[in-house]
Amino acid sequence: MQLLYSTPTFRLLLHPTQEALETTFLGFMSGQELRTAYETALSAAVRYRVRCWLSDHHQMRAVRQADQDWLVQDYSPRFVALLTGLLRRSAIVASVDPMNQLFTRDAIDRTVSHGRPWEFDVFDAREEAWEWLTMPWSEPGL
Repeated sequence: MQLLYSTPTFRLLLHPTQEALETTFLGFMSGQELRTAYETALSAAVRYRVRCWLSDHHQMRAVRQADQDWLVQDYSPRFVALLTGLLRRSAIVASVDPMNQLFTRDAIDRTVSHGRPWEFDVFDAREEAWEWLTMPWSEPGL
């Protein structure tokens, strides 16, 4: 495991053996801080050609409306476009914050239109998400 980026409210880890990226949100983030975290993670995913992405929102707090709009309208389409053909699975660990849970569900529903040609799921615990994320997969058509 390699620490790629860290702030008091965000941590970005690379798991080279599993070809996985892990983002952990550690509290409230907004504006430029949130955008920098997401952009840094997306750049790392492309650079390291990750196959799996775990986004741990367990400690994440509510996301402001302007940031929600940016994530859905700007970030999500680029996320899908850049990671299609690379990513095999992605998982979110749900937040304990009820407002963040609502945002996560809404954002997932709103971004389905951008497509997502990889497996995706939401979990309550990091360990459960990690186990699912790193399970072996088979090549299409095999």
